[in-house]
Amino acid sequence: VSYLLKKNNVKQIKGEAILENAQTIKIQGTGEKLTSNNIIIATGARQRHISSMPIDHDIVINSRDALDLREVPNKIAILGGGATGVEFGHIYRSYGSDVTIVELMDRLIPNEDQEISESLESAMKSMKTWRPIFPASML
Repeated sequence: VSYLLKKNNVKQIKGEAILENAQTIKIQGTGEKLTSNNIIIATGARQRHISSMPIDHDIVINSRDALDLREVPNKIAILGGGATGVEFGHIYRSYGSDVTIVELMDRLIPNEDQEISESLESAMKSMKTWRPIFPASML
């Protein structure tokens, strides 16, 4: 991921920051300030454990393991069509993996606005080998 960010001229700053106002972020310790009309707060997510599918960090991996993979898998199934699952699906599809996302609810990013979800699904389905699977389609 760091390589892709660097390749696409995305500046990375590691540290803590505070929002001074709707357009300004102040980096703690450095005093550096960044301004933008749009700010995305991406603080990470907690991983869920599925008792019937224990994470062995080899075949069944978590999102941290997915960041550490040294080779791109030919095929990957991602459990969960929330923000993290969709993000990893997009990343691995961009790398050339055949991606399937399995989501319990009836749409991707089910915690977000219906219109955004529909737009995302439409864009994702247009990508070759992208196959979201929902309960209705598994019957």
